[in-house]
Amino acid sequence: PAGEIITNSRQADAVKRALSAIDEAIVAIKSQATPDIVLTEAEIALSALGELSGRTVREDVTRRIFERFCVGK
Repeated sequence: PAGEIITNSRQADAVKRALSAIDEAIVAIKSQATPDIVLTEAEIALSALGELSGRTVREDVTRRIFERFCVGK
């Protein structure tokens, strides 16, 4: 929904990574790079945005969760 607020540094980092990947995709398109390069940048952006919605989780976040909590005990 529109108007959501970024509440922590992890979310801010995800937004920055998404924007950076989108910028790279635009540069690739303008320079007539191969579609796989554009797709790679788009996938990076989508993954970063997925972190905001909870649809994707970076490996380091998962590792920290397992380090902090005794999952399965």
